[in-house]
Amino acid sequence: MNEVYNLYAVDCEGYGKQRAGGLALLWKKDVDLTISRASLNHIDFAAVFPEIDGAVFITCLYGYPQGALKYQTWSLLTSVAKDIDKPWMVIGDINQVLGPEDKTGGNPVDLLEIDTARICLEVCNLKEIEWCGSRFTWSNRRKHPDSIEEHLDRAFSNNAWSKVWNYSMVSHLPRYSSDHCPIILDSSMRTNGDVRRKKKKRLYRFEQYWLQNDDCETVVQHSWIPGREVTDNIKHVGEALRDWSESTFGNLSKRIAQLNKRTANLQSGQEWNGQYVWVHELFTVTGAWNKELLYCIFSSHEAEAILQIPRIQSNRDDAQIWNLGLVLDLLYAIWSRRNRWVHDQMMQDFAGTLRYADSLVVQDLTKQQNIFMEKQIS
Repeated sequence: MNEVYNLYAVDCEGYGKQRAGGLALLWKKDVDLTISRASLNHIDFAAVFPEIDGAVFITCLYGYPQGALKYQTWSLLTSVAKDIDKPWMVIGDINQVLGPEDKTGGNPVDLLEIDTARICLEVCNLKEIEWCGSRFTWSNRRKHPDSIEEHLDRAFSNNAWSKVWNYSMVSHLPRYSSDHCPIILDSSMRTNGDVRRKKKKRLYRFEQYWLQNDDCETVVQHSWIPGREVTDNIKHVGEALRDWSESTFGNLSKRIAQLNKRTANLQSGQEWNGQYVWVHELFTVTGAWNKELLYCIFSSHEAEAILQIPRIQSNRDDAQIWNLGLVLDLLYAIWSRRNRWVHDQMMQDFAGTLRYADSLVVQDLTKQQNIFMEKQIS
């Protein structure tokens, strides 16, 4: 990796679970790049590209996450702006939403913090670069109703940057192991009014999983011609392996792209068969439903007797007994009673999620009530 990339890093602070911060910048060795200054919350650098005259300036920013310190993010950005009169772009996790629409779940947004951020961006002559993908770039990775999602990762540019780069777009990629989704800035040059993009060179990669197939060695043996130049043989073998891989395993690049797209749709709340829903909105059980459930199954006096049973604290296992043993079947019965159609495939696909969804824990039915009901229907 060191043969291809340069690395500049700012160490994190603290130890163990108290460790925080830390920034890293990697760039290809053929890029003319100079670090101008850095801190725990930012890295400033200038880069020179042969396609344009002069340097462009980029700030990689990590905003202060603490509410009481967020003003320092904007003080830092303002101080950087004073020294820049060239094309400038800011990108990173600013740890700040810019409107109520940028957050779902948790406490309401702080309007004063939002106003402070917007004023700073205006003073610095920065405008947000258009983005695509899921709106929310950060998640606390909890289940409803404790889930929180926010749009924290962004990119901004000044007018000079927009004049140099004809096209700029920030893509929000699917989120996997991290609580943040990766973002990628795609910028293209303007040349006499036309957009000029670098043609991507198709790279050859030997895939490790090929070795798990016995035919891989056979393909190499048949493709390697003794007496031929080594470079020609490598090229020939590579082409043969690529064709063999596609015929044996299929177009994995296309399949990966499809799965990434599906993951992105799920993370943005978009789902299935052309319809857009949130799972918790379909399957949240309320106290009122508990009562209706009882009246649906039992006679009026039996239901009233059950509701009069003194409540006790139920542990999670007791709640899951209700979840697994009653909720799915009885909830479906209530919907059928109301002549509401529930797609069988949806129930099947979501069954695993329902078993562990905290939103299905029925708080109004206790272990004693469970025992009483079992006696009534046994």
